Amino acid sequence: MAGEETQALHISEPRDRSKKHGPCGCDTYHCYKYILLAYAILFLIVGIICLVAGIWGSIIKQNYHSVNDFLSSPATLAIIIGVVVIITAILGIVGVIKEHVTLVKIFLGIIIIVLIIQVIVGILAFVYREEVGKSAKNQLKFALDKYAYDDSVTYAVNQIQVKLKCCGIDNYGDWDKNEALGCKGNGTCSVPDSCCKEIVEDCGKNVRQNYRSSADAGLRSTIYVNGCKTQFRNWVETHLDIVGAIVLGFALPQVLGILITWLYKVKLEDRQFLYKYRPELFT
Repeated sequence: MAGEETQALHISEPRDRSKKHGPCGCDTYHCYKYILLAYAILFLIVGIICLVAGIWGSIIKQNYHSVNDFLSSPATLAIIIGVVVIITAILGIVGVIKEHVTLVKIFLGIIIIVLIIQVIVGILAFVYREEVGKSAKNQLKFALDKYAYDDSVTYAVNQIQVKLKCCGIDNYGDWDKNEALGCKGNGTCSVPDSCCKEIVEDCGKNVRQNYRSSADAGLRSTIYVNGCKTQFRNWVETHLDIVGAIVLGFALPQVLGILITWLYKVKLEDRQFLYKYRPELFT
């Protein structure tokens, strides 16, 4: 009996210390509880933002997936992280409100895993960014060759040229390498209508036959003469930077959240132990 009383008194020490009021105007246990609840709500907001960022990146890449797939993996992972974070945040909020130690432990375990995954996704986005510059020209060359022969490629290239206001890879003359638009054989010596500054049907037809030099004022007033390589690379890099920055940026506060969750878990376990063996402390 004496040993049990000694153990109970020893375990009660954290509880006795928690009665001291700190700057927040509450005992330590409740301070941790309120901070963790606020963090779980913030975590929920972060999850929603990650989900929206992933969906945004996924929607953007739909128009260009036939030409470039660099946005696919980071966007998909951002969506997965967003969903996991939202579910985890809900578990954390319920666990804190209900003072359910198992849910708090699950919340702690998952946010540690999510932190690791978020760091991987952020790094992956920036690694992909470095790869973009190396392969942008090759992917655009493949798209140029397949233009007019593959509907998805044709659509993707048109979207790129209209959005970026460019024509070809290095310049509009690259379209001479496309069998359907080249000046040799059955080609039409044309460029896609998406190269035109004012798009109307067949506005790019025979344009390279009618205007022989990029310095021709008539050509420059009709189509964009500069290529898409540099602008396309910059566009993809920018969007990968945004995805990476969002994911990594929200990973940093999680370190503090993990610490707060662990401290609250310890306090909650002490509280439940005391409630079982020293219920008079709660009356």
